[in-house]
Amino acid sequence: MLDLLKLQPGMHILDVGCGAGKQCFSYYSYLKGQAEITGGDVSQDLLGQARQEKVKRDAKINFIDLNFNQRFPLEDNQFDLASCCFAIYYAENVPLRSARCTGCQNRAGWPCSWIYDAEGNE
Repeated sequence: MLDLLKLQPGMHILDVGCGAGKQCFSYYSYLKGQAEITGGDVSQDLLGQARQEKVKRDAKINFIDLNFNQRFPLEDNQFDLASCCFAIYYAENVPLRSARCTGCQNRAGWPCSWIYDAEGNE
């Protein structure tokens, strides 16, 4: 499955709703640690598990507090890939979507789709 993403060494990857970090660790292993990976989640318990696993694996992954239903505390153009595996159903206002992305446009210039209503409000 990861082959479909055409992951390359040196990529900057954001995993939204990372939970205990399973997907982050998959990216990290696949790229042999040659990527900057950030995982974000609202659950302190799951982030704690991810951080413990990070220490066990001696993995260079950044785990941050990230609430799916608020504006991300991130700047545009810092990620090559943003993923969200099995977390979108936790979003509020799921029917109100647009392709507009603020806070996670990727470095290649194409937007990632996140949660905004038709007026661009979070």
